[in-house]
Amino acid sequence: MIKLSPIILTCVGIADAGIGFLFLSKYEFETVWTYEQKYRSSTLNLNGDERIWQLRMESMKATTPDSPELRAVSRTSVTKSLAVLKKVCGKIYKTDVRNGRYLNDFKRYCVKHNEDLIFGKNWTVIREGSPDNRQTLIDSKLASLQKHRKYLDRDLASIRDSSEDNREALKRWCTKVLESLYEGSSSTRFLNFLDYCVDRN
Repeated sequence: MIKLSPIILTCVGIADAGIGFLFLSKYEFETVWTYEQKYRSSTLNLNGDERIWQLRMESMKATTPDSPELRAVSRTSVTKSLAVLKKVCGKIYKTDVRNGRYLNDFKRYCVKHNEDLIFGKNWTVIREGSPDNRQTLIDSKLASLQKHRKYLDRDLASIRDSSEDNREALKRWCTKVLESLYEGSSSTRFLNFLDYCVDRN
């Protein structure tokens, strides 16, 4: 039986690992992710979620979509606009996520936002325009934020580390996240939002 030296065996092992890495990298590079797959927590049910679809349609009519198809119906009847919105969003869901020209419309009109997940709950939410009687709540959230040493959204970490009066900064952050795409119940941003923008008592 032929015995291989340790040096040769080591080289063979490195070569095998290199080939495996190349195959893995090639597979990862060639895997095509659609918007629906990447943002599966956010996409809307084309045959449900009627309240949210109605809100997205109203938003579409009040703004200027990138999609020519959506722009064309933004001033037509509610029924027609809603049908076209669902049709366009359905197409975007199946599109390669690397096609970035659909991203703005997708985030504005085709997904759940964080505020949709807390709709109907009797919770107090910090946001821009919050009444003055919520200052105590805001101060308590900022005090808790100072003690937070685990995962934090980057902008929220900047608020924590700033020496300035951060009441308005926290309200701006909460408003921004409230109106942003829902990334899933375990996402850092959503959990931070629940911790520092919402009073669930």
